[in-house]
Amino acid sequence: MLVVLLFLTEPIGYLPEVVLAGIIVFAATGLVDLAAWRALAHGSRVELTIAAVTAIGMVTVGLLAALGLAVLLSVFDVVRRSAQPHDAVLGGARRRGGS
Repeated sequence: MLVVLLFLTEPIGYLPEVVLAGIIVFAATGLVDLAAWRALAHGSRVELTIAAVTAIGMVTVGLLAALGLAVLLSVFDVVRRSAQPHDAVLGGARRRGGS
C-alpha cells in the first residue's frame, strides 16, 4: 500500500472515475454483513425497516441526516412499544382441594 501511495499516485490519477467508483463499490460490499440483515429479517420487521431506511438514507442524503433519521425512527419505535406493553401474569396456579 505504501509503495502504491508513494510511486503510483500519478498513474492512478489517469484512471477513469468509473473504474475508481467500481473499486470503491467492490470494497464496500465487504462491509455489508448479510448474516446480520438475515437475523433482522427473522426477528423484528420494524428494526429491519429502520435499518433499511437508514442504509438508503446514507446513500441518498448523507451520513449525518441518515443517522438523525435512524435515531428519530428508533425513538418512535420505543414510544410505540412503551404505549402497548406486553403484560403477563407471573405466579403458579393454585391447587384446589388439598394442601
